[in-house]
Amino acid sequence: METYISLVGIVIAFCTLIFLMMRGVNLFITVMIASLIAIVSGNMNIYKTLTENYMTGFADYYRSYYLVFFCGTLLGTTMELSGAATSIAKWVTGKFKSMAYLAIPLATGIICYGGVTAIISIFATFPIALAIFRENNIPRRLMPAALYFGSCTFAMIAPGAPQVQNIIPTQGFGVDLMAGTVVGFISSILMLLIGSFWLSMMIKNAKKAGEVFTSRDDDKDEKSGSLPSPLISFIPMLVTVIAINLKNKAGENIIPIEYALLMGIATTIILMYRRFDRAELTEAVFQSVPKAAVAIFNICTIVGFGTVIKSTPAFELLVDAVIHIPGNYLVGVSVGTALLAGFCGSASGGLGIITPIFYDIFGAMQGVSYAAIARVMAIASSSLDSLPHSGSVNTSIGLCGESHKSAYIPIFCLSVVTPAICTAVAVILFTLFPGWP
Repeated sequence: METYISLVGIVIAFCTLIFLMMRGVNLFITVMIASLIAIVSGNMNIYKTLTENYMTGFADYYRSYYLVFFCGTLLGTTMELSGAATSIAKWVTGKFKSMAYLAIPLATGIICYGGVTAIISIFATFPIALAIFRENNIPRRLMPAALYFGSCTFAMIAPGAPQVQNIIPTQGFGVDLMAGTVVGFISSILMLLIGSFWLSMMIKNAKKAGEVFTSRDDDKDEKSGSLPSPLISFIPMLVTVIAINLKNKAGENIIPIEYALLMGIATTIILMYRRFDRAELTEAVFQSVPKAAVAIFNICTIVGFGTVIKSTPAFELLVDAVIHIPGNYLVGVSVGTALLAGFCGSASGGLGIITPIFYDIFGAMQGVSYAAIARVMAIASSSLDSLPHSGSVNTSIGLCGESHKSAYIPIFCLSVVTPAICTAVAVILFTLFPGWP
């Protein structure tokens, strides 16, 4: 009975989390309320669970990734201050005319596929997106969706992508990153096409309704006068991507991501040093500290909640239920992965939990494809991981100066519904054409 009460508590906690986030309640307060519901319903010690389970998950993530967030924030800021971001934005706008906004998810996706983490790619391309949206007078509330769609959907789950969402299931089942190549790329390209079309329709309808771009007090003004050439402006991002992907003979990264980001920052300053005002640059460095802290705080808050849920009596029952959904085994794989990713508010978090469980179940079975399982898991993880409590969603919305009320529905359409459709397509294709590589 205690287990079932705990299960009901988890469901109530999860619903409360989403409801309060959509109502605009402070993230930390929301998570604390949801955590208390789960703790009390699980008959656990409140003080011990919060100080040990919650804070351990919170602190571990902060310790591991704060420097990455700081360097990523500073890279985006230096590109904005130098005029490099505006230069790229104007070049893209000139090439794609009124469709320049479609270059935002595409550019972000290319950076992600090159190995840059989703959050960092959002930081790096935000100033470019800001300039493009301003240049084309596109409603600002759609900016988080454009950025998030490019970083957290089609690129991170494509075959070969060096992202944790691709690495966890492929390594877990002993297959390479290119597993399920044909179906994987079909699903990834379909995701890009559907999302891009949907984004175009959103922008068209918003403009038709009279919506315009609105500036924020902390937006940097566009650089007046001459700008650096687009070629020079691309170099810092190119240096960062190349540095991150340099590997030794064992396939291990040579340069840590923090160093790679610092190389991008240094390249920006060296190539465009005459365009920086020393006082302005110093202020940018100082401001990057709290900006990075706020961004990572959002994610740590959700990670801590996931740690609390993992400690509840009903968690094992919940996991067991989602992995034994009847029907084609790939249906159970996709639904189970999506649900756990949604529950954790993180694709990698959900995959980290479900991958070893799925391997224990399917590892001894005959007639199952490890490549298909790994690819379906990767694709499915990119859907419900984008619910309102997701740390990446909160970071994207906060970075753009928007709220869940104004910006979340577009994110839901592009990054929950679209990946869910493509997950179903992947399951169907693997079922109809099991011999495809």
